[in-house]
Amino acid sequence: MKTIRSVGYPLGLAWSRLRHRPGRALLLALGVAAAAGALAVVLGGSLVAQDVSAGRALGALPQSKRAVAVTYADLGLPRNGVTREELEPLVVRSLAGLAPGKPVRAVQYKLLRIGGSFTNLAAVDDVSRWVRLSAGRYPRECTPERCEVLQLGGKGQIASAPGLRFVKVGEGELTSPLPFGLLPGAQATRVGESFGVAEPPFLLAEGFDGLSGLPELDSIYRTYAWSVPLAPRSIHPWEIDSFEARATQTESTLRARSLFLDLSAPVDELAAARETGQVAGRRLLLVGGQVAALLLAFAVLAAVGMRRDVEAAAQRLTWFGGRRWQVHLVTVAETTAVAFLGAVVGWALGSAATALLADEAGSPPGAVLGHSALAGSGLAAAVGLALAGALVLIVVLSVPGVSLGGRTFTPLDAAALGALLAVVLAFTRGDADARALGQGGGTGTLLLLLPGLVTFVVAVAAARLLVPGLRLLERAARGGRVHMRLAALSLARSPGRAAVAVTFLVASLGLGLFAIVYRSTLDDGLSEQAAYAVPQDFTLREDLSPTGLVAPLEAAPLSSYEALGAEVTPVLRRTASAGGPDQLTVLGVPAAAIADLDGWQGRFSSLSRSELIERIEPSPPPVLRGAPLPADASELVIPYTLRGGAVALTAVVLQPDDLFARIDLGTAKPGRGMLRASIPPGALRGRIVALELSRALSVEGHGDFARVDGVLTLAPAIAGGSAITDYSGWIGLDNVDATGSRLRFLLSNEAANPRFQPSQATAPPAVVATPRLAAAAGSGGILPLRLPGGSVPVRVVGTIRRFPSAYGDFVLGDERSLYVAMNASNPGTAVPNELWLAGPEDLGAKLERPPFVPLSVSSRAEIEDRLRADPLARGSLAALTGAAVIAFLLALVGLAVLLAGDARDERRELFDLETQGAGPGMLRRHLRLRAVLVAALGLLGGLAAAALLAVLAVDLVTLTAGASLPEPPLAIAVDWRLVALACAVYGVLTAGLVALSTRRAV
Repeated sequence: MKTIRSVGYPLGLAWSRLRHRPGRALLLALGVAAAAGALAVVLGGSLVAQDVSAGRALGALPQSKRAVAVTYADLGLPRNGVTREELEPLVVRSLAGLAPGKPVRAVQYKLLRIGGSFTNLAAVDDVSRWVRLSAGRYPRECTPERCEVLQLGGKGQIASAPGLRFVKVGEGELTSPLPFGLLPGAQATRVGESFGVAEPPFLLAEGFDGLSGLPELDSIYRTYAWSVPLAPRSIHPWEIDSFEARATQTESTLRARSLFLDLSAPVDELAAARETGQVAGRRLLLVGGQVAALLLAFAVLAAVGMRRDVEAAAQRLTWFGGRRWQVHLVTVAETTAVAFLGAVVGWALGSAATALLADEAGSPPGAVLGHSALAGSGLAAAVGLALAGALVLIVVLSVPGVSLGGRTFTPLDAAALGALLAVVLAFTRGDADARALGQGGGTGTLLLLLPGLVTFVVAVAAARLLVPGLRLLERAARGGRVHMRLAALSLARSPGRAAVAVTFLVASLGLGLFAIVYRSTLDDGLSEQAAYAVPQDFTLREDLSPTGLVAPLEAAPLSSYEALGAEVTPVLRRTASAGGPDQLTVLGVPAAAIADLDGWQGRFSSLSRSELIERIEPSPPPVLRGAPLPADASELVIPYTLRGGAVALTAVVLQPDDLFARIDLGTAKPGRGMLRASIPPGALRGRIVALELSRALSVEGHGDFARVDGVLTLAPAIAGGSAITDYSGWIGLDNVDATGSRLRFLLSNEAANPRFQPSQATAPPAVVATPRLAAAAGSGGILPLRLPGGSVPVRVVGTIRRFPSAYGDFVLGDERSLYVAMNASNPGTAVPNELWLAGPEDLGAKLERPPFVPLSVSSRAEIEDRLRADPLARGSLAALTGAAVIAFLLALVGLAVLLAGDARDERRELFDLETQGAGPGMLRRHLRLRAVLVAALGLLGGLAAAALLAVLAVDLVTLTAGASLPEPPLAIAVDWRLVALACAVYGVLTAGLVALSTRRAV
């Protein structure tokens, strides 16, 4: 009983002190509450950003991929008595457990022969929902007597057969691939299969049950599909695991009923979106830790103001017989109650703010809170913050004061060294990239603590350096005005409250400036990422078109792009290898154009841009040799004599527009003859750079895979009535042995590209390469590149780590040099396949018109807009902006708290100065100079802390604002104007606070 009273009395006394004098602990509670609220908002806000991001990722999928679907392959044969009618109820129930809504039903038959004609046949419920009419009307329900259909593609007549009467009532095109998107061969514009048949018609009937029920089709193989589309925000990040588990269980249930039932769901896409969101959420802990550390520092500053009162109360309790542990218990109980009360209130307010944020973003507030602030991990974070706050306050209020100007090793020094060791270990463990953040582990905790640890180390260092720095300032002020010397001397002799104020300002201003720098780094990283991907305003590449692959210069000549008002940079890009299995990129860019490219950064290479250009620019420019075709020629004629097997010849012509034309000269047969072919207009004024030899097909005695050999003697080629070459200096390659114009050839499957061409006097082009490739270069820096068209040696003249639009290992050379070298090795195999365009604002709209439609167009502005529109990126930038504002506001509030007590604490020193003749004006100047010194030292320390935090954060967290791995890597980007503005506003407001607080101080 006595022990209970011994413990209960200090607890009751602590409660009484809080109840009767609550104002003393208000600042403490506010600091802890603000820290808890900020952390709760960061946890909940990151989950909201993940939810929005997952919804965007799901909405970006094609509709056919953004669906849960079940397919059933019916061979038309009895299969253990299982029919479609028996399976459908199970399928519908299974889909209802995964996605709400009525399934879209479709049936598709394999290629049918109806009435002697091939036909693709399918049916769907409510045809008008999925098809846009181009002619006729929508069909009625399919019946055995009359099955009306729409033709969606293909050619040919609509045939009928006994019991199958198909009537075409219109034509149209699919507006969505959803009904057929998960079936083999399905496309939005052309559904069906051909199996080598030339464009069989694709017919679509109305009514899943109607077409499936036609007796004449019972034995025909068909595929049934039931699909339920998912709304973009229908699955939230916290539901993805459950959705995946239900999908796996549903698939097992369906397979147990029939092995021919198959389930498809966007599980992988949802998991990828969630992982990206989790990565960004953990990176936001960096911001949460920053704000929490800042607000706890404010609570520490407020606790310093209570210290005298706590010491006085402890002394009174000792006088009245209180034991030492009881005295400490009062302090512990009081501060713990304040810390936990502040944490509870702050967590509640932060949860309310999170609910409002979730509702505004369209996320369910209750579910967001249940999986963030009010989840087990969230409540554990709140308790941890309360315990940390209580511990910090207890240390501040209970640990005896130490002399900051001495050389003694204090507990604060030990704690700072421990924090420094933790920061060093975090730095040496490696980057926190997307994989590390996605795996979690201790990375999230590290990011949460990193700002506080760094700030604590810098603050203790500032406290240690404060007194020596003030003494140096006092000595430097000797011989000058006495006011500065007095202010520095008074602070050096009694640094207690000033030291705490400086450390708090170092923490608050350092964290605020770090938020500004880190935000500008992430913001600048988005622009750099877009500029790296698209070095000019637009990049044009070949893309799939109805006629196949179309390169930019095949779609339109260079003059057509220049007519749009664009500056055009032709680029040669190829994939190659260099003595190993790994692929590399061969990038050819006109050397002179490198000077004006965007996306280049000096850290990409030890070479400057001018040095890079100088090393790879050829002098003189190389030329591809060949036999010139005159402008007035209409026909190319080559007399020949052949002994052996027949051979076909093709002339490869380099056109004036740098593209290649192939002129089929026909087949040379044994004996004497003459090869003739018309010269295309585009080839006039061009040069014949090769004669390719190939086996003649459909020649008696020689099959497609037969070996053909012989001796072919060519007379001078004639164009425009005169000889254009006598083949002097020409050589044979790939199973062609040439002596003058006499060619001995052996054509087989092993011969890659037998040809007869002029010898090219080309030296290996100069390139710069990534360090790995440069190290692999042999003697003289020669690196052999293996390309699809042959082997091309290049000479490495420098190293480069990155270059705009290049990812992974690459070599970079002058476009003309690489063009000539590649075509010298195998004529006609390399042309510029990419264009970089810079032009007026309407250039993008012009590129959407013919003849540029078949091309793939990448816009730098669109890429940057897409990056900035990402909710994770927006959330990161907004959180850093808010953190910076809070930090500067708290710095000013903390300075105001210091100024409010400075005159009271310095009464004795002010009285001493007054007795020595100092008037009220001088005393006010003294106080003002003290305050300005504290504010200035806090700002200098804050700048140092911000610089250290920025270096560590950018080097440790290698992610963009959108949580992806940046290319190029992030680099610190300081918005000096914003930093200067923030410092100037801080200086002006500080001057105003100092003037107001000292106006009536003496």
